[in-house]
Amino acid sequence: GARAYSFSLTYVLASSCFLPVRCPRCGAPELLVAGKDALGCRFCMPGREELTVPVVAKEPKRQAKPAGATPPAPPEPPTPGPGPATPPAPPKARAPLLMPAAHPAPPKARASVSTSRAGLRPTKAATADPGKILRAGAKLTESLWIRVATGERWKPKETAPNSPMSALSRLYGLFGPSIAAGLPPGARLRDFSTKTAAGAGGLPNATTGHVITDSGSYPYTLRWRIDAGVPSLGEVLPYYEAVGEALRSGTALQVDVARRLHHDVPAPRVELDAIGQRLWETTLPGYGLPVVVRCLCCWWRFEKDDELQQDPSVVAASLTAVIARRAGVQVTNRDVSLMHDCDPEETARLARVLSSLLGRQAVRWF
Repeated sequence: GARAYSFSLTYVLASSCFLPVRCPRCGAPELLVAGKDALGCRFCMPGREELTVPVVAKEPKRQAKPAGATPPAPPEPPTPGPGPATPPAPPKARAPLLMPAAHPAPPKARASVSTSRAGLRPTKAATADPGKILRAGAKLTESLWIRVATGERWKPKETAPNSPMSALSRLYGLFGPSIAAGLPPGARLRDFSTKTAAGAGGLPNATTGHVITDSGSYPYTLRWRIDAGVPSLGEVLPYYEAVGEALRSGTALQVDVARRLHHDVPAPRVELDAIGQRLWETTLPGYGLPVVVRCLCCWWRFEKDDELQQDPSVVAASLTAVIARRAGVQVTNRDVSLMHDCDPEETARLARVLSSLLGRQAVRWF
């Protein structure tokens, strides 16, 4: 039409390119849609009835009318008798699902959520059956977000052992995925999008997209593997297209999400030891929950190792240094040693031990 909307592009002089376009309403990296009153994307524009999670209702089969039967008048409700019952009209849409504040009872009806199978471009080393990967990723994602919305716990057998997801479940139980994705407490889940990339070079598969709630659109990435033919979830991240080991910086997050993952993080439901407490109090504000969950995953994996029986501040500093560097953060041993008030040489020595232990793992989550 004749309406015009202003839109700014950011040009990076050093890279001689424009930054990726994001929705001016919700910040999602999606195609823009021009509405009647504003410019947005297909996830956040108002009046989108198709984004509501519908309930699949099957119409009952009609029975043959007996000879001579007179159909009931339209205004009157059907009465029981030998004639066929008038089939109920299917519901228009299911009410939004509320992120649980307690342990609600399992739902009686199951929701059907449409997902996109448009995956990321697979690498050359991808699996020989990409269709199976796409189907498994879509099914895993649907199962996760439906359980989050209805208060069902993610089963331990569906969690990859010694993974960040196992540490997240230990910290928060059924609330772990929604907290790790940075979703607001009590947000109502409406829909989600998915696209999947097959892992290569020892890295897990990755399914990414956006979770649509009544308060906005939030990016996520699930990293997972197929073990013995069964998909197992290894990590939930609050970033879009976090396919490899590297994590995005906190500036890549929406302001409210960054606050929930750095400063307003819920207290864990388990009691942390001295090293976990140092990670929670010192590393968390600066590096965020994704890095701390990986640190705790590493610590709980190797806490019985004799070489790690050191001063808690040195262990926490070395964990922070190794995990942050593997996540793509440029940090030195001196930086984290000053943060944790310990000797940089001891931090460097223990960091080499941790790197060696992580290098022996057959499954590489970070």
